[in-house]
Amino acid sequence: MQIKSYLRTYSFRSAILIFLAFGLTLIAVRLSIYAQSLRTAYGDLVLVVTAHAEELGENIERYGPAYTNNLVNAILRDAGDPNLYIGLRSPAGLTGNFPQIEKFTTLEQGWREIVVSNDNNDKPLSLYVHCSSYPDGSRLLVGYDMGYINEIKQALPRSLFENLELAMAISIVLSLLMIWLLNRHVRKFNIVFEKVSSGQLDYRMKARSEIDQFDRLAINLDGMLDWLTTMLEMSRELGNTLAHDLRTPLSRHRLELCAIADSKDLPITLKEKLESSIAKLDELVAMLQNILTISLAESRNTAQLFDEINLSDIVESITSLYEPIAEDKNIDLQTSFPAEAIRITGDRQLLGQAIGNLVDNAIKYTPEGGAVQLELRRHRGGVALEVSDNGPGVPQDMLDKIKQRFIRADSSRHIPGFGIGLSLVEAVAKLHHGSLSVENTPTGFRATLQFGLIKWH
Repeated sequence: MQIKSYLRTYSFRSAILIFLAFGLTLIAVRLSIYAQSLRTAYGDLVLVVTAHAEELGENIERYGPAYTNNLVNAILRDAGDPNLYIGLRSPAGLTGNFPQIEKFTTLEQGWREIVVSNDNNDKPLSLYVHCSSYPDGSRLLVGYDMGYINEIKQALPRSLFENLELAMAISIVLSLLMIWLLNRHVRKFNIVFEKVSSGQLDYRMKARSEIDQFDRLAINLDGMLDWLTTMLEMSRELGNTLAHDLRTPLSRHRLELCAIADSKDLPITLKEKLESSIAKLDELVAMLQNILTISLAESRNTAQLFDEINLSDIVESITSLYEPIAEDKNIDLQTSFPAEAIRITGDRQLLGQAIGNLVDNAIKYTPEGGAVQLELRRHRGGVALEVSDNGPGVPQDMLDKIKQRFIRADSSRHIPGFGIGLSLVEAVAKLHHGSLSVENTPTGFRATLQFGLIKWH
Protein backbone atom coordinates (compact mmCIF):
# COMPACT_ATOMS: atom_id res chain seq x y z
CA MET A 1 0.00 0.00 0.00
CA GLN A 2 1.33 3.42 -0.92
CA ILE A 3 2.07 5.86 1.90
CA LYS A 4 -0.48 8.41 0.68
CA SER A 5 -3.17 5.74 0.52
CA TYR A 6 -2.32 4.50 4.01
CA LEU A 7 -2.49 8.04 5.41
CA ARG A 8 -6.12 8.19 4.30
CA THR A 9 -7.10 4.90 5.94
CA TYR A 10 -9.32 4.64 8.98
CA SER A 11 -6.59 2.71 10.78
CA PHE A 12 -4.07 5.53 10.45
CA ARG A 13 -6.59 8.19 11.49
CA SER A 14 -7.60 6.11 14.50
CA ALA A 15 -3.97 5.65 15.52
CA ILE A 16 -3.38 9.41 15.31
CA LEU A 17 -6.52 10.11 17.36
CA ILE A 18 -5.49 7.61 20.03
CA PHE A 19 -1.98 9.05 20.07
CA LEU A 20 -3.28 12.61 20.46
CA ALA A 21 -5.87 11.59 23.06
CA PHE A 22 -3.22 9.82 25.12
CA GLY A 23 -0.81 12.75 24.86
CA LEU A 24 -3.45 15.36 25.73
CA THR A 25 -4.69 13.25 28.62
CA LEU A 26 -1.15 12.94 29.94
CA ILE A 27 -0.62 16.71 29.72
CA ALA A 28 -4.02 17.38 31.34
CA VAL A 29 -3.17 15.05 34.25
CA ARG A 30 0.17 16.74 34.79
CA LEU A 31 -1.44 20.20 34.64
CA SER A 32 -3.97 19.06 37.21
CA ILE A 33 -1.19 17.78 39.48
CA TYR A 34 0.67 21.06 39.00
CA ALA A 35 -2.39 23.14 39.89
CA GLN A 36 -3.12 21.02 42.94
CA SER A 37 0.51 21.25 44.12
CA LEU A 38 0.45 25.01 43.66
CA ARG A 39 -2.80 25.38 45.61
CA THR A 40 -1.42 23.21 48.42
CA ALA A 41 1.84 25.18 48.60
CA TYR A 42 0.01 28.52 48.71
CA GLY A 43 -2.39 27.14 51.30
CA ASP A 44 0.41 25.98 53.60
CA LEU A 45 2.19 29.32 53.20
CA VAL A 46 -0.98 31.29 54.00
CA LEU A 47 -1.59 29.21 57.14
CA VAL A 48 1.90 29.95 58.51
CA VAL A 49 1.81 33.68 57.70
CA THR A 50 -1.75 34.12 58.97
CA ALA A 51 -0.98 32.41 62.27
CA HIS A 52 1.98 34.67 63.01
CA ALA A 53 0.22 37.82 61.78
CA GLU A 54 -2.82 37.21 63.99
CA GLU A 55 -0.67 36.44 67.05
CA LEU A 56 1.42 39.57 66.63
CA GLY A 57 -1.62 41.72 65.86
CA GLU A 58 -3.33 40.71 69.09
CA ASN A 59 -0.21 41.51 71.11
CA ILE A 60 0.17 44.94 69.48
CA GLU A 61 -3.38 45.88 70.43
CA ARG A 62 -3.18 44.32 73.91
CA TYR A 63 0.37 44.94 75.16
CA GLY A 64 1.71 47.65 72.91
CA PRO A 65 4.60 47.93 70.47
CA ALA A 66 7.46 47.51 72.96
CA TYR A 67 6.27 44.11 74.08
CA THR A 68 5.54 43.10 70.50
CA ASN A 69 9.06 44.00 69.41
CA ASN A 70 10.43 41.50 71.90
CA LEU A 71 7.85 38.94 70.76
CA VAL A 72 8.92 39.34 67.12
CA ASN A 73 12.52 38.59 68.03
CA ALA A 74 11.45 35.63 70.16
CA ILE A 75 9.34 34.14 67.35
CA LEU A 76 12.16 34.45 64.84
CA ARG A 77 14.61 32.95 67.29
CA ASP A 78 12.43 30.06 68.48
CA ALA A 79 10.84 29.20 65.10
CA GLY A 80 14.21 28.57 63.48
CA ASP A 81 12.59 28.93 60.05
CA PRO A 82 14.93 30.70 57.59
CA ASN A 83 12.04 31.23 55.17
CA LEU A 84 9.98 33.29 57.65
CA TYR A 85 10.36 37.06 57.48
CA ILE A 86 8.74 39.51 59.97
CA GLY A 87 9.03 43.26 60.06
CA LEU A 88 7.36 45.66 62.52
CA ARG A 89 7.49 49.43 62.33
CA SER A 90 6.00 50.98 65.46
CA PRO A 91 6.45 54.00 67.73
CA ALA A 92 8.97 51.82 69.55
CA GLY A 93 11.10 51.56 66.38
CA LEU A 94 11.88 48.93 63.69
CA THR A 95 12.35 45.30 64.50
CA GLY A 96 12.47 41.93 62.72
CA ASN A 97 14.40 40.37 59.87
CA PHE A 98 12.30 41.71 56.99
CA PRO A 99 14.76 43.06 54.40
CA GLN A 100 14.37 46.68 53.32
CA ILE A 101 11.40 47.11 55.64
CA GLU A 102 11.41 50.89 55.25
CA LYS A 103 10.67 50.46 51.54
CA PHE A 104 7.59 48.30 52.07
CA THR A 105 5.93 49.78 55.16
CA THR A 106 3.76 51.92 52.90
CA LEU A 107 2.10 48.90 51.25
CA GLU A 108 -1.66 48.71 51.50
CA GLN A 109 -3.20 46.10 53.75
CA GLY A 110 -3.67 42.60 52.37
CA TRP A 111 -1.65 39.97 50.55
CA ARG A 112 1.17 40.81 48.19
CA GLU A 113 3.87 39.04 46.23
CA ILE A 114 7.03 41.15 46.38
CA VAL A 115 10.66 40.79 45.38
CA VAL A 116 13.34 42.14 47.71
CA SER A 117 17.12 42.05 47.71
CA ASN A 118 18.70 39.65 50.15
CA ASP A 119 21.41 41.14 52.35
CA ASN A 120 23.06 37.74 52.74
CA ASN A 121 22.78 36.65 49.13
CA ASP A 122 22.99 38.21 45.71
CA LYS A 123 19.87 36.34 44.69
CA PRO A 124 16.67 38.37 45.34
CA LEU A 125 13.92 36.98 47.53
CA SER A 126 10.37 36.36 46.40
CA LEU A 127 8.07 36.77 49.39
CA TYR A 128 4.37 36.24 49.89
CA VAL A 129 3.56 39.01 52.36
CA HIS A 130 0.60 40.01 54.52
CA CYS A 131 0.49 43.71 55.41
CA SER A 132 -1.41 44.99 58.50
CA SER A 133 -1.99 48.50 59.94
CA TYR A 134 -2.96 49.38 63.53
CA PRO A 135 -4.48 52.46 65.23
CA ASP A 136 -1.25 53.47 66.93
CA GLY A 137 0.41 53.77 63.51
CA SER A 138 2.20 50.42 63.65
CA ARG A 139 2.74 48.49 60.38
CA LEU A 140 3.29 44.75 60.48
CA LEU A 141 4.74 42.75 57.56
CA VAL A 142 4.76 38.96 57.80
CA GLY A 143 6.14 37.18 54.75
CA TYR A 144 7.32 33.78 53.67
CA ASP A 145 9.87 32.80 51.08
CA MET A 146 8.17 31.64 47.86
CA GLY A 147 11.17 29.60 46.79
CA TYR A 148 9.24 26.33 46.93
CA ILE A 149 6.32 27.80 45.00
CA ASN A 150 8.68 29.22 42.39
CA GLU A 151 10.31 25.82 42.05
CA ILE A 152 6.88 24.34 41.32
CA LYS A 153 6.20 27.03 38.72
CA GLN A 154 9.60 26.58 37.08
CA ALA A 155 9.15 22.82 37.06
CA LEU A 156 5.96 23.03 34.98
CA PRO A 157 7.58 22.98 31.49
CA ARG A 158 9.98 20.29 32.60
CA SER A 159 7.26 18.19 34.23
CA LEU A 160 4.99 18.47 31.20
CA PHE A 161 7.59 16.98 28.87
CA GLU A 162 9.49 14.82 31.35
CA ASN A 163 9.56 11.22 30.09
CA LEU A 164 7.29 12.36 27.26
CA GLU A 165 9.21 10.23 24.77
CA LEU A 166 8.48 7.11 26.80
CA ALA A 167 4.84 8.08 27.24
CA MET A 168 4.44 8.76 23.53
CA ALA A 169 6.13 5.47 22.67
CA ILE A 170 3.69 3.67 24.95
CA SER A 171 0.77 5.51 23.34
CA ILE A 172 1.99 4.53 19.86
CA VAL A 173 2.26 0.90 20.91
CA LEU A 174 -1.23 1.02 22.43
CA SER A 175 -2.58 2.69 19.28
CA LEU A 176 -1.05 0.08 17.01
CA LEU A 177 -2.29 -2.72 19.27
CA MET A 178 -5.83 -1.37 19.22
CA ILE A 179 -5.75 -0.90 15.45
CA TRP A 180 -4.37 -4.42 15.03
CA LEU A 181 -7.21 -5.84 17.10
CA LEU A 182 -9.75 -3.81 15.12
CA ASN A 183 -8.26 -4.81 11.76
CA ARG A 184 -8.17 -8.43 12.92
CA HIS A 185 -11.95 -8.40 13.34
CA VAL A 186 -12.54 -6.41 10.15
CA ARG A 187 -10.32 -8.82 8.21
CA LYS A 188 -12.55 -11.73 9.25
CA PHE A 189 -15.61 -9.94 7.89
CA ASN A 190 -13.79 -9.07 4.65
CA ILE A 191 -12.87 -12.73 4.20
CA VAL A 192 -16.55 -13.67 4.52
CA PHE A 193 -17.56 -11.03 1.98
CA GLU A 194 -14.87 -12.17 -0.47
CA LYS A 195 -15.77 -15.85 -0.08
CA VAL A 196 -19.50 -15.26 -0.50
CA SER A 197 -18.92 -12.91 -3.45
CA SER A 198 -16.79 -15.57 -5.13
CA GLY A 199 -19.65 -18.09 -4.85
CA GLN A 200 -18.98 -19.87 -1.55
CA LEU A 201 -22.45 -19.12 -0.23
CA ASP A 202 -22.05 -21.51 2.70
CA TYR A 203 -19.04 -19.66 4.18
CA ARG A 204 -19.86 -18.20 7.61
CA MET A 205 -18.26 -16.36 10.54
CA LYS A 206 -19.36 -19.09 12.99
CA ALA A 207 -19.35 -16.90 16.11
CA ARG A 208 -19.76 -18.99 19.26
CA SER A 209 -20.86 -16.35 21.75
CA GLU A 210 -22.14 -12.81 22.14
CA ILE A 211 -19.26 -11.49 24.21
CA ASP A 212 -18.85 -8.21 22.33
CA GLN A 213 -20.24 -6.18 19.46
CA PHE A 214 -18.16 -8.01 16.84
CA ASP A 215 -19.54 -11.38 17.95
CA ARG A 216 -23.11 -10.09 17.76
CA LEU A 217 -22.37 -8.54 14.36
CA ALA A 218 -20.96 -11.88 13.16
CA ILE A 219 -24.07 -13.73 14.38
CA ASN A 220 -26.36 -11.24 12.62
CA LEU A 221 -24.27 -11.47 9.43
CA ASP A 222 -24.45 -15.27 9.45
CA GLY A 223 -28.21 -15.08 9.95
CA MET A 224 -28.61 -12.65 7.06
CA LEU A 225 -26.46 -14.83 4.78
CA ASP A 226 -28.49 -17.91 5.73
CA TRP A 227 -31.69 -16.12 4.79
CA LEU A 228 -30.28 -14.75 1.53
CA THR A 229 -28.86 -18.15 0.59
CA THR A 230 -32.22 -19.79 1.24
CA MET A 231 -34.03 -17.22 -0.91
CA LEU A 232 -31.44 -17.55 -3.68
CA GLU A 233 -31.61 -21.33 -3.67
CA MET A 234 -35.41 -21.25 -3.75
CA SER A 235 -35.36 -18.84 -6.70
CA ARG A 236 -32.72 -20.85 -8.51
CA GLU A 237 -34.49 -24.13 -7.82
CA LEU A 238 -37.75 -22.70 -9.10
CA GLY A 239 -36.12 -21.58 -12.34
CA ASN A 240 -34.29 -24.87 -12.76
CA THR A 241 -37.44 -26.87 -12.09
CA LEU A 242 -39.48 -24.89 -14.58
CA ALA A 243 -36.74 -25.10 -17.21
CA HIS A 244 -36.27 -28.83 -16.68
CA ASP A 245 -39.97 -29.69 -16.55
CA LEU A 246 -40.85 -27.55 -19.57
CA ARG A 247 -38.06 -28.83 -21.77
CA THR A 248 -39.43 -32.38 -22.04
CA PRO A 249 -43.03 -31.51 -23.07
CA LEU A 250 -41.73 -28.84 -25.45
CA SER A 251 -39.41 -31.35 -27.09
CA ARG A 252 -42.28 -33.82 -27.37
CA HIS A 253 -44.49 -31.11 -28.86
CA ARG A 254 -41.73 -30.27 -31.34
CA LEU A 255 -41.57 -33.88 -32.50
CA GLU A 256 -45.33 -33.89 -33.01
CA LEU A 257 -45.16 -30.71 -35.07
CA CYS A 258 -42.28 -32.13 -37.12
CA ALA A 259 -44.31 -35.26 -37.83
CA ILE A 260 -47.24 -33.17 -38.99
CA ALA A 261 -45.00 -30.92 -41.10
CA ASP A 262 -43.58 -34.00 -42.88
CA SER A 263 -47.02 -34.95 -44.19
CA LYS A 264 -47.04 -34.91 -48.01
CA ASP A 265 -50.63 -33.74 -48.43
CA LEU A 266 -50.15 -30.72 -46.13
CA PRO A 267 -50.86 -27.33 -47.73
CA ILE A 268 -47.75 -25.21 -48.28
CA THR A 269 -49.13 -22.29 -46.24
CA LEU A 270 -49.81 -24.49 -43.22
CA LYS A 271 -46.44 -26.19 -43.59
CA GLU A 272 -44.66 -22.82 -43.47
CA LYS A 273 -46.56 -21.90 -40.31
CA LEU A 274 -45.58 -25.23 -38.74
CA GLU A 275 -41.92 -24.70 -39.61
CA SER A 276 -42.10 -21.22 -38.05
CA SER A 277 -43.62 -22.70 -34.90
CA ILE A 278 -40.91 -25.37 -34.78
CA ALA A 279 -38.22 -22.67 -35.06
CA LYS A 280 -39.79 -20.75 -32.19
CA LEU A 281 -39.94 -23.93 -30.12
CA ASP A 282 -36.24 -24.48 -30.84
CA GLU A 283 -35.51 -20.98 -29.54
CA LEU A 284 -37.56 -21.65 -26.42
CA VAL A 285 -35.82 -24.98 -25.77
CA ALA A 286 -32.45 -23.29 -26.29
CA MET A 287 -33.42 -20.62 -23.76
CA LEU A 288 -34.38 -23.28 -21.21
CA GLN A 289 -31.09 -25.05 -21.85
CA ASN A 290 -29.24 -21.79 -21.30
CA ILE A 291 -31.03 -21.30 -17.98
CA LEU A 292 -29.92 -24.76 -16.87
CA THR A 293 -26.39 -23.98 -18.05
CA ILE A 294 -26.35 -20.75 -16.03
CA SER A 295 -27.53 -22.61 -12.93
CA LEU A 296 -24.89 -25.25 -13.51
CA ALA A 297 -22.19 -22.59 -13.72
CA GLU A 298 -23.49 -20.64 -10.73
CA SER A 299 -23.64 -23.75 -8.56
CA ARG A 300 -19.83 -24.15 -8.96
CA ASN A 301 -20.22 -27.93 -8.87
CA THR A 302 -18.49 -28.32 -12.22
CA ALA A 303 -15.25 -26.80 -10.93
CA GLN A 304 -14.26 -30.22 -9.64
CA LEU A 305 -14.35 -31.55 -13.22
CA PHE A 306 -12.11 -28.89 -14.78
CA ASP A 307 -9.38 -29.94 -17.19
CA GLU A 308 -6.51 -28.12 -18.81
CA ILE A 309 -7.83 -26.84 -22.13
CA ASN A 310 -6.50 -24.84 -25.06
CA LEU A 311 -8.42 -21.57 -25.08
CA SER A 312 -6.95 -20.59 -28.44
CA ASP A 313 -8.46 -23.70 -30.08
CA ILE A 314 -11.87 -22.94 -28.59
CA VAL A 315 -11.86 -19.38 -29.92
CA GLU A 316 -10.74 -20.55 -33.38
CA SER A 317 -13.47 -23.22 -33.44
CA ILE A 318 -16.15 -20.71 -32.47
CA THR A 319 -14.88 -18.31 -35.13
CA SER A 320 -15.03 -21.01 -37.80
CA LEU A 321 -18.55 -21.92 -36.68
CA TYR A 322 -19.86 -18.37 -37.03
CA GLU A 323 -18.03 -17.40 -40.23
CA PRO A 324 -20.88 -18.60 -42.51
CA ILE A 325 -23.44 -16.67 -40.44
CA ALA A 326 -21.31 -13.53 -40.68
CA GLU A 327 -20.93 -13.99 -44.44
CA ASP A 328 -24.71 -14.22 -44.84
CA LYS A 329 -25.00 -10.72 -43.32
CA ASN A 330 -21.96 -9.45 -45.23
CA ILE A 331 -20.16 -8.91 -41.90
CA ASP A 332 -16.37 -8.91 -41.79
CA LEU A 333 -15.39 -11.31 -38.97
CA GLN A 334 -11.83 -10.34 -37.98
CA THR A 335 -9.60 -12.29 -35.57
CA SER A 336 -6.34 -11.59 -33.77
CA PHE A 337 -4.57 -14.39 -31.86
CA PRO A 338 -1.12 -14.63 -30.25
CA ALA A 339 1.35 -17.08 -31.72
CA GLU A 340 1.55 -19.01 -28.46
CA ALA A 341 -1.18 -21.40 -27.43
CA ILE A 342 -3.08 -20.32 -24.33
CA ARG A 343 -4.02 -23.02 -21.86
CA ILE A 344 -6.23 -22.54 -18.84
CA THR A 345 -7.99 -24.85 -16.42
CA GLY A 346 -11.71 -24.92 -17.07
CA ASP A 347 -14.75 -26.50 -18.67
CA ARG A 348 -14.44 -26.67 -22.45
CA GLN A 349 -18.17 -26.90 -23.13
CA LEU A 350 -19.13 -23.97 -20.87
CA LEU A 351 -16.33 -21.76 -22.19
CA GLY A 352 -17.27 -22.58 -25.76
CA GLN A 353 -20.90 -21.71 -25.10
CA ALA A 354 -19.94 -18.44 -23.37
CA ILE A 355 -17.60 -17.34 -26.18
CA GLY A 356 -20.18 -18.41 -28.73
CA ASN A 357 -22.79 -16.21 -27.05
CA LEU A 358 -20.47 -13.19 -27.28
CA VAL A 359 -19.80 -13.77 -30.97
CA ASP A 360 -23.47 -14.51 -31.67
CA ASN A 361 -24.56 -11.28 -29.96
CA ALA A 362 -21.96 -9.25 -31.86
CA ILE A 363 -23.09 -10.63 -35.24
CA LYS A 364 -26.76 -10.33 -34.30
CA TYR A 365 -26.57 -6.62 -33.42
CA THR A 366 -24.12 -5.57 -36.14
CA PRO A 367 -25.82 -4.16 -39.25
CA GLU A 368 -25.14 -5.63 -42.67
CA GLY A 369 -21.78 -4.62 -44.06
CA GLY A 370 -20.40 -4.07 -40.56
CA ALA A 371 -17.46 -5.71 -38.79
CA VAL A 372 -16.93 -7.91 -35.73
CA GLN A 373 -13.45 -8.30 -34.27
CA LEU A 374 -12.17 -10.99 -31.90
CA GLU A 375 -8.88 -10.31 -30.12
CA LEU A 376 -7.22 -12.79 -27.78
CA ARG A 377 -4.25 -11.27 -25.93
CA ARG A 378 -2.21 -11.21 -22.77
CA HIS A 379 -3.56 -8.96 -20.05
CA ARG A 380 -2.03 -8.30 -16.60
CA GLY A 381 -0.66 -11.77 -16.09
CA GLY A 382 -3.79 -13.35 -17.52
CA VAL A 383 -5.67 -13.45 -20.78
CA ALA A 384 -8.40 -11.25 -22.24
CA LEU A 385 -10.79 -11.98 -25.08
CA GLU A 386 -12.33 -8.86 -26.61
CA VAL A 387 -15.33 -9.10 -28.92
CA SER A 388 -16.04 -5.74 -30.58
CA ASP A 389 -18.69 -4.72 -33.08
CA ASN A 390 -19.91 -1.56 -34.77
CA GLY A 391 -23.53 -2.05 -33.82
CA PRO A 392 -25.82 0.47 -32.06
CA GLY A 393 -24.32 -0.14 -28.62
CA VAL A 394 -26.25 -0.08 -25.36
CA PRO A 395 -27.78 2.91 -23.53
CA GLN A 396 -25.39 4.04 -20.81
CA ASP A 397 -27.93 3.46 -18.03
CA MET A 398 -28.36 -0.16 -19.17
CA LEU A 399 -24.69 -1.22 -19.16
CA ASP A 400 -24.80 -2.46 -15.57
CA LYS A 401 -28.09 -4.29 -16.11
CA ILE A 402 -27.66 -6.22 -19.36
CA LYS A 403 -25.67 -8.96 -17.61
CA GLN A 404 -28.75 -9.85 -15.56
CA ARG A 405 -31.19 -12.52 -16.66
CA PHE A 406 -33.95 -11.53 -19.10
CA ILE A 407 -32.72 -7.92 -19.36
CA ARG A 408 -32.60 -6.46 -22.86
CA ALA A 409 -31.83 -2.97 -24.08
CA ASP A 410 -34.73 -1.12 -25.67
CA SER A 411 -32.79 -0.76 -28.91
CA SER A 412 -32.66 -4.56 -29.33
CA ARG A 413 -36.34 -5.38 -28.74
CA HIS A 414 -36.90 -5.97 -32.46
CA ILE A 415 -34.14 -8.62 -32.56
CA PRO A 416 -35.05 -12.18 -31.49
CA GLY A 417 -33.71 -13.25 -28.12
CA PHE A 418 -34.53 -13.66 -24.45
CA GLY A 419 -31.86 -11.57 -22.72
CA ILE A 420 -29.93 -14.36 -21.02
CA GLY A 421 -26.84 -14.62 -23.26
CA LEU A 422 -24.65 -12.23 -21.27
CA SER A 423 -25.90 -13.58 -17.94
CA LEU A 424 -24.64 -17.00 -19.04
CA VAL A 425 -21.26 -15.52 -20.01
CA GLU A 426 -21.07 -13.76 -16.62
CA ALA A 427 -21.81 -17.01 -14.76
CA VAL A 428 -19.19 -18.95 -16.73
CA ALA A 429 -16.61 -16.19 -16.18
CA LYS A 430 -17.16 -16.24 -12.42
CA LEU A 431 -16.95 -20.02 -12.37
CA HIS A 432 -13.48 -19.73 -13.94
CA HIS A 433 -12.46 -16.92 -11.52
CA GLY A 434 -12.69 -14.44 -14.37
CA SER A 435 -14.84 -11.44 -15.19
CA LEU A 436 -17.00 -10.00 -17.94
CA SER A 437 -16.96 -6.27 -18.67
CA VAL A 438 -19.05 -4.43 -21.24
CA GLU A 439 -18.69 -0.92 -22.62
CA ASN A 440 -19.73 1.32 -25.45
CA THR A 441 -17.03 2.41 -27.88
CA PRO A 442 -16.92 5.27 -30.38
CA THR A 443 -17.67 2.74 -33.15
CA GLY A 444 -20.06 0.39 -31.35
CA PHE A 445 -19.93 -2.06 -28.44
CA ARG A 446 -17.24 -4.19 -26.78
CA ALA A 447 -17.44 -7.16 -24.40
CA THR A 448 -14.26 -8.30 -22.65
CA LEU A 449 -13.85 -11.72 -21.05
CA GLN A 450 -10.84 -11.94 -18.71
CA PHE A 451 -9.20 -14.95 -17.05
CA GLY A 452 -6.14 -15.48 -14.91
CA LEU A 453 -3.86 -18.45 -14.22
CA ILE A 454 -2.85 -18.92 -17.84
CA LYS A 455 -0.10 -21.10 -19.24
CA TRP A 456 1.87 -20.07 -22.33
CA HIS A 457 3.42 -22.85 -24.42
